[in-house]
Amino acid sequence: MNRKSAFYMAAFGFLFVGSIVASRFYPVSTTQATGGKLFLSPATGSVAAGGNLVVTLKLSTAGQPVNAVQANLTYPTNLFSSVTIANSSAFSIVAENTATGGNIRIARGTTTPVTGTGDHDVAIITFKAASAAGSANVAFGTGSHVVRSTDQAEILGVTTGGTYTVTAGANPSPTPTPSASPTPNPSPTPTPNPNPSPTPSATPNPNPSPTPVPSPTPTPELPDTGVPASGLELYLPWIILVTGAIGLVGLLVAGYRLFPSNKPQAAASGPARPSTGSAPKPGTVVKPKNKKD
Repeated sequence: MNRKSAFYMAAFGFLFVGSIVASRFYPVSTTQATGGKLFLSPATGSVAAGGNLVVTLKLSTAGQPVNAVQANLTYPTNLFSSVTIANSSAFSIVAENTATGGNIRIARGTTTPVTGTGDHDVAIITFKAASAAGSANVAFGTGSHVVRSTDQAEILGVTTGGTYTVTAGANPSPTPTPSASPTPNPSPTPTPNPNPSPTPSATPNPNPSPTPVPSPTPTPELPDTGVPASGLELYLPWIILVTGAIGLVGLLVAGYRLFPSNKPQAAASGPARPSTGSAPKPGTVVKPKNKKD
């Protein structure tokens, strides 16, 4: 590595470590913009026990473009038995839509930012009043946000809930349902029956006697004439004889090869050596014997 490359690597490392230290001890300032407002309309009202109270969640942007809204509300469960939430046309994206246990969470978004100085509908909330009477306070909780689309900054400044009265209404007595008078069942008109012709009784059928089954005729056995019944029996003795002869010849040939006969060997050609006597010593002259006339 040359000096130029080492210098560049050291400078990069210094800047990287310095940026981490600076972000740790000197965080970037996130100043919150203001001007946005979330509120309920109407803010007051009354509803009879068992009736429905319709409230609209509204947004005021103060002329700033907005593309996301989060609204968290609380309500008394002893006065409102159930809550339903409907969408609005201003925000087409439904990210969250829950209402249970006294908590409402509504999250909406849009690809086309909402702007202008007027108010915009975020959602429509319907409260079902319980049987108990009292004053119900619906308030905004923590975690509510209004986000500006240009820089994703928080612009929520004011939240306004609502107070609603649930009145105990008189339970109307149920209208008695008239009982229907029973319709008498007409008795069936008897149909005249002409003199029926007597049904002929069935002629008794005697039990038919069983048809005798003929017993199979036994096949007579042919007498033994002593003549073989097939050609194989005719040639079987000859086949055994020829096979035995071939086997015997094979045994003889095998025995001849395994045990050859001891024949006397022929005498070697050449002058005969004396049968007796000791061999002449070296340097001794052997005189030939005279032949007799």
